[in-house]
Order: sequence, then C-alpha cells, then structure tokens
Amino acid sequence: MKKNKRILIVDDNIMSLKIYETFFQQTDFDFKICQCSKEAAKLIETNQFDGVITDLVMPDVDGIQILNNINTYQENCFKVLITGTADINILIHAINEIGLDKVLLKPMNLDKTYFINMVQNLLEKAA
Repeated sequence: MKKNKRILIVDDNIMSLKIYETFFQQTDFDFKICQCSKEAAKLIETNQFDGVITDLVMPDVDGIQILNNINTYQENCFKVLITGTADINILIHAINEIGLDKVLLKPMNLDKTYFINMVQNLLEKAA
C-alpha cells in the first residue's frame, strides 16, 4: 500500500492557512496545518514529513528556525519559505545554509493547480 506524502504547513496567518487547507483537501496528501510555530517545531521533532512550507516572520519561532529543525530531524524533506521580506541576506542564508528548495514571495496570487504541482515536483526531487 502506497503511503500518502506528509506535508506540514506553518503560518501564523489564519487566512493563509485556510487557503492552503482548501488546496490540499482534495488531494491524497496527508497534510497538517499549524498556526503556532512552537507547536510546529515540536511536530518536526516527533513526526516524519516529506515537505514543509513555512512563513518566515512569525511570533516565537521564525521560519528559519523551523527550517533548521527540518535539517536536524528529517531526511529527504523539501523546504519552502514564504516571505514578504526583501532582505536578500536572509534569503541567501536560507538557500545556501539550510538547503531551501523554493521561495515564494508575498503577496502571492496563489493558483491551486500551480501550488499542488509545485508540491508534487518538489516531492519527486526530494525522493
């Protein structure tokens, strides 16, 4: 039996999470949405995920720390950072030091088909 791919989505913006939830509801992905970055950090330590999509700026634990946890606790897990920041140094660090797979810049005009295809392509690349 084929295992469903597990995706963790972390964002402190509830409206963004509702959009992602709508995108993933009609897929075969086993997805977890998380508004609390501290909770997400704990989930990463105790669960296996195939991909993580996280916002950069959040209270308590930022997206960079979430992605660092991924590298410590997960194997073959794709990493996507969503950000509204224009700080190129943060993005270079995330790409070079953390092994970021994709950056999505806010504001995003998200298309469900594009987003799901992006996730599928990143899963194939990470395998």
